[in-house]
Amino acid sequence: MSNIFIHQRIAPIVLDTGVSLASATNQKIKYRKPNGVTGFWSATIVGTTLTYTVTGTDVDIIGNWRLQAYYEISGQPVWGKEVTQQFKLPIG
Repeated sequence: MSNIFIHQRIAPIVLDTGVSLASATNQKIKYRKPNGVTGFWSATIVGTTLTYTVTGTDVDIIGNWRLQAYYEISGQPVWGKEVTQQFKLPIG
């Protein structure tokens, strides 16, 4: 993933599941902030990836966030591999 800074706008987060998501529903990118707070962003399916474009208020804490793809196939939950994304403080 690319460099993303806190309070940045229009920055994409893309998680590749490695499988077809043609029949997936309820797709989300789940996260755990460095302070332990959890949540999710509703994601868009693009091929085998889940994509979300952050807004200026989504990323509010610097540090390593844990991200994980989540979706459902035929009503059954599926979790992707957990990845770490470092969100940085911009200079100036």
